[in-house]
Amino acid sequence: MILSFHIEYHTGPDEKVRITGNIPELGDKDLDKALFMQTVDGIHWAIQINIRQSLKQVIEYSYYTYRNNTVISEEWRGLPHLFRPSADDNRKYYIEDYWKDIPPQSYFYSSAFTESLLARQQKDSLPQYSPQSIIIKASVPCVARNCCLAICGNQPILGDWNPDKAVLMNNADFPEWQAVLDTTRISFPLEYKFVLYNQNKQKAEAWEKGDNRCLTGLLSNSGETHVLSCQHVSFDIPLWKGAGVSIPVFSLKSESSFGIGDFSDLKKLIDWAVVTHQKIVQILPVNDTTMTHTWMDSYPYNSISIYALNPVYLDLSKLGKLKDEQKAASFRQRQIELNVLEAIDYEAVEHAKWEYIRLVYDQEGDKVLASSGFKQFLETNKEWLQPYAAYSYLRDTYHTANFHNWTKYSIYNSEEIEELCSFKQEHYRQIAIYYYIQFNLHLQLLEAAAYARSQGVVLKGDIPIGISRDSVEAWTEPYYFNMNGQAGAP
Repeated sequence: MILSFHIEYHTGPDEKVRITGNIPELGDKDLDKALFMQTVDGIHWAIQINIRQSLKQVIEYSYYTYRNNTVISEEWRGLPHLFRPSADDNRKYYIEDYWKDIPPQSYFYSSAFTESLLARQQKDSLPQYSPQSIIIKASVPCVARNCCLAICGNQPILGDWNPDKAVLMNNADFPEWQAVLDTTRISFPLEYKFVLYNQNKQKAEAWEKGDNRCLTGLLSNSGETHVLSCQHVSFDIPLWKGAGVSIPVFSLKSESSFGIGDFSDLKKLIDWAVVTHQKIVQILPVNDTTMTHTWMDSYPYNSISIYALNPVYLDLSKLGKLKDEQKAASFRQRQIELNVLEAIDYEAVEHAKWEYIRLVYDQEGDKVLASSGFKQFLETNKEWLQPYAAYSYLRDTYHTANFHNWTKYSIYNSEEIEELCSFKQEHYRQIAIYYYIQFNLHLQLLEAAAYARSQGVVLKGDIPIGISRDSVEAWTEPYYFNMNGQAGAP
């Protein structure tokens, strides 16, 4: 398989364009191994690579500009180049790219739009390549869910300028669209434009702005595919608008709660948002604020970690049932009593939840900590999770969140904390309970977020504008912060 990459990019003296991607032949995304492209005019750059093994993965790659082996400019990382080779290992591809800067409406490329608000309800299967073909691609995220991008042009293969007969483009890599055309059915020059096509009404709704696009000619042999990426696709249509609600999770108390709103209650709010035709649910910060285990910890903007989630938002029913029936009955009664209160009794809720968590942890913790899912979570998040667990353990050991007052470990040392958190330590389970809690919080919030996406609703978060003086970050990375200043609070 031969891949021939081409890009137009104006460079200055001693500047070189290089390419790297997620396969060994493209340097495995290692910037030091990025391939040098060739040019004769400092504008048109090209490189050809030969891939001997069969490729079944999507090739993801980007272009960079170097001077003296140092990166001086790079493309926008929000939209990497993607290419899907066919099953034919003997095919040759000519890939015509453009340099991807940040687009004018870059927010449409965020997961809020591409994975929820404008996500495709059904992904297309991958297109089939003809022996001689051209793939026309365009990145257009702001397409209503009942519409798709289409191509209409001056020849029968593209509908003879009849937009209702336009070629519907494939959405497998949304927000990038692509159409595969058989070049043997094309007479050059080929003129075309992109069209917004309403799939429910089966008719075109809008033509793209600007002049016709034109392909003057392609020399193509059997087994060759030309890939053309088009830019600056825009339509004269109203901007996207949507209504939403902002609310703290703790206020979402329901009959299934335990005296306070939890992450599972978010799904009920999302159902309400769907019924009321709202598109966005924004929640106040849900980071861990535990400093004193009292009502003073209830302020959501004074967190002890920029990563860790607050244990009070755990849905206890998802942790597992207590085998001790007497204790289980006692907690059911406490749940009823806390739920009927007009106002949240934060301390009673926090103490009851921690009591339940410890009982379930003693009962089920070893099994969870030994699971592959937990091990992967710990490995992925160890950089912040271990210091957080150590901080929480030391906070409760010394009965203060002010690490300056700790007898030991008041000055953070990564090697000492690694030893403190070793599974060989007698207190390891007291530290690992924080791993256990964060793992379950992660699963529950992830479930709520996935449910929101499935309903076409965005679950939007919030973060404080700064950190607390008594926090994991202030302890582990004090050199990043001016502790003599205060930015205020919302």
